[in-house]
Amino acid sequence: MFNLSEKEKKMLVTKIKELSSGINDKYPDNKFPDAPYQKYLTVFSKPNEVLPEDIKKALEWQYGHSNNRNTVKAHKRVIQIVQHEWRVFCQSNCQNASEVFQFWRTRLADEAYMYPISFITHLMYPEEIENTGEYHHLAVCYLIKQIKPEWSFQGSRLDFKYLKEYSLLFQTITSKLEIHADSHRLLDKFLRTYGTRIQFLQRSSVKKKIHDEKLIAEQDFKSERFVLSNVIRKHNADKLFICLLQIIEEKQLQINNLTIGQIADLVPQGTAGIKHYASYQYAMLSLFTIVRNYFLFDHHPDLKVAFTKQANNPNRNINFWKSYYDEPVSIHPDILKQI
Repeated sequence: MFNLSEKEKKMLVTKIKELSSGINDKYPDNKFPDAPYQKYLTVFSKPNEVLPEDIKKALEWQYGHSNNRNTVKAHKRVIQIVQHEWRVFCQSNCQNASEVFQFWRTRLADEAYMYPISFITHLMYPEEIENTGEYHHLAVCYLIKQIKPEWSFQGSRLDFKYLKEYSLLFQTITSKLEIHADSHRLLDKFLRTYGTRIQFLQRSSVKKKIHDEKLIAEQDFKSERFVLSNVIRKHNADKLFICLLQIIEEKQLQINNLTIGQIADLVPQGTAGIKHYASYQYAMLSLFTIVRNYFLFDHHPDLKVAFTKQANNPNRNINFWKSYYDEPVSIHPDILKQI
């Protein structure tokens, strides 16, 4: 995942030092204040004494709702599940960070679970597991590519292995930062803030592409690789899939081990005329459901059920698919011509 030589780790630390002074000044303290976070570290060190309100406040902090009302239904649902299952969790007598992670992964399998579970595991084992999230991951990957352009993230963010390897890299960086303050908290703040900035720039780039370029539109094309008659061609997700097949064929790309993120890069918002944000997010979510059966999940087959439940849920989280950005999938054999 994060295989770096000692030289590359030093280069990464140097890069972070160069950027950190200007970036950390922009950390959103109003969303992620220090005092409650320090309190949660103490509270969750004694799981049997954790109250439902503690769970609510801690996860709302992780989601960035500390000083505003949580109106996100998907976040509320995760919090309710954790509150409901907490007593069972305490009775399960998990002995280490890995067991904590696996317990909650089972209970939250149908939700975007990685980062709330990571946070719970971090609060209980802060010396072993670092705080992480979507922005942290985005920042680390972007920075590594700055010093090692040929590098790309390989693996899944859905496993404890990822959480452990990320934490080891994080701890290596803090040991080399040579600062007297709380290096862990400073690096945590830097990665969250820098990752937010990277995401903003990426989204701006997509919007500019939609505005400036004529993105691929759904059209009939004669395929030598795909059985197009097996594509439903009724809704936005189907139009998006047809465009994806067309791009894959035109560019002669592989059909196996494509990550969901790579698919999103190939058919970004605006493709097939899908310019509305919510429409595009729902189309991406629907691409990976059982009813369409366009893809196979290479490492976690049960995710197709989770995607289907989300798509069919009136209170669905349309951004659910983004939590599985690095998850590899392959085009279903039914779509492939037998050559």
